[in-house]
Amino acid sequence: MNNLLSRPLLMNTRRLLGVLALLAAWQAPVQAQLPDPRPSLRPIQGLLADESEFRRGDLLVSVGFGAQIAGQRQTTLIQEDGYPDGGFDQPSRVAIFTKNASGEWLRSGSIDPPSGQTRFGTHMALFNELALFEASQGQMAFLYRRSSGKWKLIQKLTAPSGFHFTDVRLSSGWAFIGALSATNPGAVYVYQVTSTGTLKGVQTLRSFSGNPRDRFGEHVAVFGERVVVSAGGDSDNRGAAYVFECSGALFAKKQKLIAINGAANHGFGTAIGISEDWIAVGAPFVQGPDNGFCPGQNITGAVYTFRRINGVWLQQETLLAEGAQDRSRECISNLGEGLVIADKWIVTTVRFAIEAGDTIVPLVYVRDAGHYAPLTWPLGFDAPLLALNLVDSTLFLGASVERGCGFEGCIGAAQVYDLSDALP
Repeated sequence: MNNLLSRPLLMNTRRLLGVLALLAAWQAPVQAQLPDPRPSLRPIQGLLADESEFRRGDLLVSVGFGAQIAGQRQTTLIQEDGYPDGGFDQPSRVAIFTKNASGEWLRSGSIDPPSGQTRFGTHMALFNELALFEASQGQMAFLYRRSSGKWKLIQKLTAPSGFHFTDVRLSSGWAFIGALSATNPGAVYVYQVTSTGTLKGVQTLRSFSGNPRDRFGEHVAVFGERVVVSAGGDSDNRGAAYVFECSGALFAKKQKLIAINGAANHGFGTAIGISEDWIAVGAPFVQGPDNGFCPGQNITGAVYTFRRINGVWLQQETLLAEGAQDRSRECISNLGEGLVIADKWIVTTVRFAIEAGDTIVPLVYVRDAGHYAPLTWPLGFDAPLLALNLVDSTLFLGASVERGCGFEGCIGAAQVYDLSDALP
């Protein structure tokens, strides 16, 4: 009897000793001490529109080159919003840039909108030989396929009555289009890429609540067969994000993400991104402390990170705006208003108060030992609007309007950065 009682006790003791040994050997990761002020990262290349196309005598037409950017591997798509004559209701156009053997990005052509369409490319997605474009204030979406270096229109999709498309995404074998309605619950329409290269509707994703005010479907992010959908209006604009994963031939609702310390009007879900086992969610209206250097302005905004552990997405860190401040940029707000994530990088936007007014600037975070820390400020633009695209460690920034070009039209520009250049 004594032997029978002592055996489990001995086993439990061994387990305890093993755990204690692991704890003794484990050391918490040490955050690197970043320089203050943080270094600025310079672009490796600038991408420009052909100015001669937009000259009308002595005037330069305002065309928003760089309003949207999408890319993958050796191809990058850049919207020319307002092409050809400027203005909100112009057709717009998408410029194609390809990377040559020397690593330089060169313009290789354009994709013109179908006849009668406006605002072509307001949202764009690219995956291998397929490209998907939203147009006409979200009433239409168009699928193109590349063959022998040329892009051909394959299919057009019309938003359901009462809805407008808000985002488009592509992944291997799948397409996703988010849609909002003033009176109906938001949705994400799931399409399968058929053997003929067209899209076949197979499923509609919806939120738990089915409340139109949730704005479910406003933003969509995809990595492989995992989909993240924003619902920034959930719970009085506290915000939420939904994760779906492919199960068989359909996508199953896996989890609803919220900020553990979230509150109403924080805007969690204003921007979302997913890369491998990490999700980043922007909440630009999280209130921070009063800023003594900028009277009347609060430091606001946060980026929440989630990690997939044993099949469950768990909140990891809250990257707050006040943690991004340094001596060179103290008057910042709206951290997380825009963001992209890839590999070990998160790039987000902040508003930076200057004498001429607010400007949008990017801030790069790098992950080390499971923790994200602000690393560098990419230089290049003084702009009230900024488009982001991140492929591996290559960052594209687009500024369709730059400050200080009011005396004649602005045609916009884009810059390319190698984030690895910022690493010590």
